[in-house]
Amino acid sequence: MDHSPQPKHTAQLVITWSVVLVPLLYGLYNAVAAAAKLFSG
Repeated sequence: MDHSPQPKHTAQLVITWSVVLVPLLYGLYNAVAAAAKLFSG
């Protein structure tokens, strides 16, 4: 029995994580930029 991930499953996993991580990283970047502006004066 082969337990390696199927290419379709891997592609779906990558797409799903991209949908989650891209907005998360965008929001994190904006939060850090706002904090830097706030603390720099």
